[in-house]
Amino acid sequence: MANAARQMVNEARKMVEKVLEEEAKAKERERKVRVVCAKAKEKAMIAQENERMCKIALILSWLIFVIVMLLCCFGSIEFFGVKRLRLP
Repeated sequence: MANAARQMVNEARKMVEKVLEEEAKAKERERKVRVVCAKAKEKAMIAQENERMCKIALILSWLIFVIVMLLCCFGSIEFFGVKRLRLP
């Protein structure tokens, strides 16, 4: 009977050890997932910032283009030897 009790105690210890090992592995996986999520969030923020900067650059380039075109058409600036028309 004592032998059976010892065997049950040993089995219980093994089961507890197995559960603790699985818990440790689960915590490690969770930590790795958190690290990956943090990196993904950081990359997403960088991508959003790059997208915002590209939009600003696009808007500024269009504004410069429009200003230059207006100056070419209606201003007194000469580009490539083309002068603005002087109406009577």
